[in-house]
Amino acid sequence: MNHFNKIAASFSFVIIISAMGACKKNNPVEDNTATILQSKSWKVTALTISPAIGGLSDIYNGFWQDCERDNLYKFLASNNFEFDEGGSKCSPTDDQTRPGSWTYNSTTKLLHYQINGNGGADYWDFTIIEINDNFFKATATDVSGGVTTTETWTFSKQ
Repeated sequence: MNHFNKIAASFSFVIIISAMGACKKNNPVEDNTATILQSKSWKVTALTISPAIGGLSDIYNGFWQDCERDNLYKFLASNNFEFDEGGSKCSPTDDQTRPGSWTYNSTTKLLHYQINGNGGADYWDFTIIEINDNFFKATATDVSGGVTTTETWTFSKQ
């Protein structure tokens, strides 16, 4: 085989291999976030804010009380949600558990939950940025007084 034929054969081989790879179907990774969320109770283990408030960005260690750190968040089947005050309550008149609802959009990664009780309802919208069987991180953005703040929450499985 002369030099020209070797180059042509090599070029043809590269084209064939490339074409075979192009025919391979891309199987999308299944989003199992909802399943992971429902698998256990979750507890907030870190909470930061950016930009910092008064020079403090660690909300969890800087502002949260022990009675907030032991709260449990339960994402139940059929989009039911349960908030549990944990072992200690910040106010003795608060309900030990409060019902609510939740939804998760796998396209936008948006987790929305609502907690009812204690005379009203609390709403949260998070974008999940990382999740596995042991923890998940999510961000929440707020605009107040022309300032945009981003909170980053870390929930750990209990």
